[in-house]
Amino acid sequence: MGKFFGFLFVIVLGAFTYLVLRPLPLIHFEDTDRVVGKVEKITQQNKDVVVKLEDNNEVFTIKDGFKNGISMNKIKHLEGEVATIYFLKKDFKFWDPLDPSSTIKHVAKLKTLKGVAYNEIVK
Repeated sequence: MGKFFGFLFVIVLGAFTYLVLRPLPLIHFEDTDRVVGKVEKITQQNKDVVVKLEDNNEVFTIKDGFKNGISMNKIKHLEGEVATIYFLKKDFKFWDPLDPSSTIKHVAKLKTLKGVAYNEIVK
């Protein structure tokens, strides 16, 4: 009986590890929802860009934004502007076991009236 539970533990641990470490699949427009709001603050957390909208308690992050070529000088000027953020829907394809309730929203596209500041949506 002990071997069974040991085997089951290894399977569950392996599945959890796979879900945590898997790369994001390609993001299509139909995989996203959107929110429009005034950008209150843009900050850096490790390699991620964090966008906070006024009157919105959700956290929007551009994963590995600085690693992928976004500079703070390029994106900091968006503070105070109205922006449209396209973020990933709550879907198993994008579900993260480290954030099971999906409180952190992954930004797929960030757009203002001046143009697109960030985009990882494929056509």
